[in-house]
Amino acid sequence: MDSPLFWMMKKSRAMLPYMPKWTYPLFCSLAYLICIRKVLHLRKPRTFTEKIQWMKFHDSTEMKSRLSDKYLVKEWVREKIGDQYVIPLLGAWDTFDEIDFDKLPSKFVLKLNHGCGFNYFVPDKDRLDYADARRKIEQWRKTAFEFSSFEMHYAAIQRKIIAEEYIENLADEYVNDYKAWCFQGKVLFILYLTDRRNGLKEVYLDRNWSVLPLASGVNSKITEVPEKPENLEEFIRISERLAAGIPFVRVDFYRLNDGSFRFGEMTFTPCGGFLRWSPKEWDLKLGNLLTLPSAEK
Repeated sequence: MDSPLFWMMKKSRAMLPYMPKWTYPLFCSLAYLICIRKVLHLRKPRTFTEKIQWMKFHDSTEMKSRLSDKYLVKEWVREKIGDQYVIPLLGAWDTFDEIDFDKLPSKFVLKLNHGCGFNYFVPDKDRLDYADARRKIEQWRKTAFEFSSFEMHYAAIQRKIIAEEYIENLADEYVNDYKAWCFQGKVLFILYLTDRRNGLKEVYLDRNWSVLPLASGVNSKITEVPEKPENLEEFIRISERLAAGIPFVRVDFYRLNDGSFRFGEMTFTPCGGFLRWSPKEWDLKLGNLLTLPSAEK
């Protein structure tokens, strides 16, 4: 059961768009206290989670907005590492009723471009529940995602509905996610995720594919070391090319059954900066690796 304090936070989010901006750090500090169970030090952040919170309010740049936009980022990725890594775009619209389903293939994925988790899989268009799809898509389209965790770089994204090619093993139980954690443009470790249908499992590995004694407290831990991909160096190379010049970003890819990689997204604030690292000292270790940009920027 939610605590009264957590219930209050959920109710207050609806009011945030109408609150003065100087109150956002106050609400964020309260959310941090609830989630991390520590006082948030925004003036002199030291840990990773504190620095991510600081960057929400001092480094929500135009570039971050562009690279977080699931529609605009495709062209940027295509220019940086090549078209072969981009999941093909089938269309883009402002509202659900503008979608011409007759022009879409038998299977596809609908997404909203301005947040995370706004994905509607359509494995068979003939069995699509249009009423359910409209309800969810329109609800997501109207959601101010930036206020879910104060990730303000999402606020500048012009909301669109996009359709992507349905990648067969993106929706099945064998999907594997490779997430490169990049500090100052270098991949320092990799988060491997698998088994989405049966309960997402995770393991953190270094650049040489050795398991790290690290967990984020979000998913269950994998007990066996996953097989090292033969094209791991390729994954590191393309991740670092996308992360070049950025203080911190997590670059997410899917690895398909044929071994090829497909770009997923650029994530600047993983879990909104509310990750519960285990062991706890890793929060400070990772914080020491993250050099903050100038607040004046």
